[in-house]
Amino acid sequence: MFERLIKLIREEKVSLFIGAGFSLEAGSPSVQKIKDTILADFENDIQREKHKQDDLQSLSEYYVEEVCQGSRQKLISDLKLLFQFEPKCMTDHQLLSQVPHFRHIFTTNYDTLLEDSFQKNDVQVVRKDQDLTGLDESKHVTIYKIHGDFQDADSVIITKSDYNDLQKKSNRRNDLIWKVVESEFAQKNILFIGYSLEDDNILEIIRTVTNKLKKNHKQMFLLAPSIKPGRETELKKMHVTYINSYATQFLEQLTKEILDNSSEDFKNNKITAETYSRICNMHGFIPKISLSSEGKNTIEEVKPLPNSKLHRKLNFTVDGKYAKVISRFDFEKNGQIVKGSPFPNLPHIKIDEEYLQNSVYSINNIVLGKDFKSILICPVPKKATITINIPSRNFFEMVEGHTYRLNDNKIVISFDCHVYETKIIIEFGKEISKNLTVNFTFTFHESYTDNNKAILWIDFIDALFSKEKVTINSPIKIDLNTTNNYFSSESCSYAKFKSFYKNIKDIELLSGYKFKTYNGYTDDLYQNSVMVLAYLKKEIIKFESKGGINFSVRVPSDDEFVKVAKINEKYAIVTGSENLIYEINDRKFNIPYVHNILSTCIISNLHAEDDGYTVIDLHYVDDVYYTQLNDKPIKVKYKEFTDIKHVDIEFKDDTKQNI
Repeated sequence: MFERLIKLIREEKVSLFIGAGFSLEAGSPSVQKIKDTILADFENDIQREKHKQDDLQSLSEYYVEEVCQGSRQKLISDLKLLFQFEPKCMTDHQLLSQVPHFRHIFTTNYDTLLEDSFQKNDVQVVRKDQDLTGLDESKHVTIYKIHGDFQDADSVIITKSDYNDLQKKSNRRNDLIWKVVESEFAQKNILFIGYSLEDDNILEIIRTVTNKLKKNHKQMFLLAPSIKPGRETELKKMHVTYINSYATQFLEQLTKEILDNSSEDFKNNKITAETYSRICNMHGFIPKISLSSEGKNTIEEVKPLPNSKLHRKLNFTVDGKYAKVISRFDFEKNGQIVKGSPFPNLPHIKIDEEYLQNSVYSINNIVLGKDFKSILICPVPKKATITINIPSRNFFEMVEGHTYRLNDNKIVISFDCHVYETKIIIEFGKEISKNLTVNFTFTFHESYTDNNKAILWIDFIDALFSKEKVTINSPIKIDLNTTNNYFSSESCSYAKFKSFYKNIKDIELLSGYKFKTYNGYTDDLYQNSVMVLAYLKKEIIKFESKGGINFSVRVPSDDEFVKVAKINEKYAIVTGSENLIYEINDRKFNIPYVHNILSTCIISNLHAEDDGYTVIDLHYVDDVYYTQLNDKPIKVKYKEFTDIKHVDIEFKDDTKQNI
């Protein structure tokens, strides 16, 4: 019923004409009440009965000219007193004041209910031509009181002579205002509300304006409940669309449509940024918007007005496939990590467009988006303060983290330990504090910023894997005792993490250089830190070689060592490398010489080849060997050893060098 009209209003293409019927529920005098007031002042019953059926124009004309001898003073005084009433139901006026799409409102009413419904700094009133010279462009709404009101007695149009004056072609009263009316009909669609077509001259206004404009006027609508069929026929002849409805019903529907569509209307440049901002302000928030020359505007974010809150709501319907998923919200079973999400570490349940229906997102009842291609649902993380106590290490720390539910019987506690993130999954029975099953996961960061914090927090994870007593508080107290086997035997690997962070600190102290960045632990970085620290400390490193090392050397057959070498004999061998570079964080360390000391090697085979070289197979028998890093070459450091001029070394197996 309202579709076409509401669409035009949403696009700010409609101006209003408000009649007396709009104010009746608020207590404004009816036409009959005004007539009764005039008739009560007649001299005798015969005179009163004779003019009882007169229309208001004729009655007031007779009263002024015949009863009051041409004076309007008594009529205006009595009516002014009549219109000094306390408003009752203001529903329609309040609803209208919440529609910023109307910039111009024309009214034939004498009351002030319209202007009183708007914020004072938002509205201005025009009663006569002189008022047009002082219009304020900053006022959002201009109310044209084309029949005046009692704040300016001369502006009041009520008698037949007053109305006849409006029909003059020259010297018409308030001619400039009526030119504004004619211009409005040419530029805007017009909606008439509060007119019964029985008790005022609205039809005459329509005829006068349309006769001047011919067919150049925009579409006209009249909203009224149950007018007479003859009147409806008359409206059709004047090309006025009649809508059979009460104002309240229409305004409630209009308000809902504005709340549901104003954001899309703004995005599509159908309403101004000012109008959209006013709608949002009326509902307690400020939109941050950007305007596009291509006509596609953007709502970037919203902020609450002072002393207001944002109430966000997402409504949607899903098909049967997701009914059980949505009803239980089991994020462990149905959730997945989604990159780019505002909560990248939380599991999400994703509902795609094909299973999603009627999706609507609103803030304070204003729809900001709808018909989404997908919706991500994740648990709500709650801030929590976590306290960790490790008595054996004098460790007592407090850290801020989050908790959230995975499903009906599992909660997650997560917190950041600077170099890694800890996630504790707690499974419980009917009583949340009993029969807990606890699982830990640790996700190490690729880099960190504070090496002292790294050393501190690696103690926590190292203590857990070492099965020491650890107490974690928030929101549930968890006591992990040495007798409980919570963790596998990986404590040695985390001990290496701790050694790595300590090595980094010692390297900074000995080199006098503080790293600008810190990379997270890797086996290669750990090996590099051991080598560089040993060089700076001038210490020998011990490597494990359990089971020994099998390797071969290829040397010239005329070398002195080949001549004296014997199978099954034991020899001490030192191998060397030069100018090795070890990279740690943002710095490269150059170590001039690296010597590997193999103190007990047995020759298992000698094989002379045709190219003048001999291959010697050796086995290093000890479980450890030593490496020395220094500034001296082998022939200087180990003068007592025979120098083999050219040696190619090849290891026979995948023996790992564990530091």
